[in-house]
Amino acid sequence: MGTSVFPVPAHQPLPAVRDLREFTFPNGYSVKMLEPLRRYALRYQDRDHIGLDLEFTAIQPPHRFPPGLPPFDRSGHFDQAGRVTGTLVLRGETLRVDCFATRDRSWASGRTTVANRLGYSFGTASERDSFCAFVLPHKPDAEGAKTVYHGNLVRDGRMRTIRTGWRVVERDRRTNHITGMTLEGVDEDGRRFRAVGKARSRMIFSVPAAPA
Repeated sequence: MGTSVFPVPAHQPLPAVRDLREFTFPNGYSVKMLEPLRRYALRYQDRDHIGLDLEFTAIQPPHRFPPGLPPFDRSGHFDQAGRVTGTLVLRGETLRVDCFATRDRSWASGRTTVANRLGYSFGTASERDSFCAFVLPHKPDAEGAKTVYHGNLVRDGRMRTIRTGWRVVERDRRTNHITGMTLEGVDEDGRRFRAVGKARSRMIFSVPAAPA
């Protein structure tokens, strides 16, 4: 089960002539499409500190976020569960990677400068069972639950849109770090789900402020 909060967008310049089906960003991170909407090669090398050689293979079709709703009210967006395999070399140690992951893809014309805070929780148990939910973390109810306002549930291979739901986050009172969370919801077919997660590791996104 994963979660993240994106306070503001981060940007890197794109050249005037480009092909995003096979592209290397200025920082050296490269993405190559191997099969549309299904397979992608991901590579990155930072001196002898870290190296990535990974492949993402979709296990489900992409689920599109409804256009016109925040935080993607001026852009397109979809999410897609998949399996990531390959290697991570960390300071000379080679680690094998074989795990589930969620790919999110956004696109828009022009630059977005307005910050839209959101909670993004997802989990994948198998190719036939997963969820992805968008949460309003800044509008909790009286008991601290945050509203799920969109997402999808895949159960027994059947993907449906989440219509209602809520999420409660547990935190360490001393550090305020997340220690666990509970997510519940109901999809458009009336199927209920409940996911409970405990923190095993955490990562902080270093995101620069959007230009004025």
